[in-house]
Amino acid sequence: MSLCRFALRVCAVEALKGGTIAGENVRNSRIGAIDIAADGTLRIDENRVFLDIFTDDSVETGADTRDLRRNGELAINFESGITSAMTETNENGESSIVGVGIPATDDAFEATLDVLDTQIQRRLSDPTSEWAECWRKLIDGVARVERRRIASQDDGVRRAARQLRLIVKARPDPVFAEELAETSAFVRFRRLVDAQLPDLSPVVALMMGEAAEQVPADLMRAAFGQTEAEARALGYARRFAAPIAAYTVRDDRDGSVT
Repeated sequence: MSLCRFALRVCAVEALKGGTIAGENVRNSRIGAIDIAADGTLRIDENRVFLDIFTDDSVETGADTRDLRRNGELAINFESGITSAMTETNENGESSIVGVGIPATDDAFEATLDVLDTQIQRRLSDPTSEWAECWRKLIDGVARVERRRIASQDDGVRRAARQLRLIVKARPDPVFAEELAETSAFVRFRRLVDAQLPDLSPVVALMMGEAAEQVPADLMRAAFGQTEAEARALGYARRFAAPIAAYTVRDDRDGSVT
């Protein structure tokens, strides 16, 4: 698992919770809320407006070493959906979308998804949100923005779904067990998790290798994916690959060995 991918998902979920019409119904990597059957029929397993966030494919093409920490261009998907079953009727017999208050019409469904799309953009760009700030620090930019839509009607239930797909330039993971600068995005993420999501702290500690011990030469080798021979040629490899358990001394004067 990539630490950066994990951190991007957590930061996005926390930045968006309570800040969109989905309310607290924002999930990390939930699978199955939106399902498309072989015949193209759309199924949505939710009873109110929702937002699911997950990371997808990533591609790194610029690596000139064996550095496997790079995440390259990474797809982050924000999926949302709405159905005519997500409605409530007031005392006047008027139907509206649950938690939104917009009339339950076809054009209102699309408008609701547009509103949610806009809110996602605003929340991830919010300069006052610690989680959004950390999310931005974990990427070097957005390479591409894609939007996909699907709608269907079956058994009298109208459904519409939208996917916002951000292709971001994700930061490489830190070297395992490396001591990071206080300004590092990963240090900021660790502190936010410790303060607000303590249940995730052991996971982050494990991924960062906080309990592991490494010597500087090994950290440098790990950073560039170099072999021991390459590290020796560059002059920074450890002199011995393992601790010395015993040694032999030969006296050239009389040939004795101890």
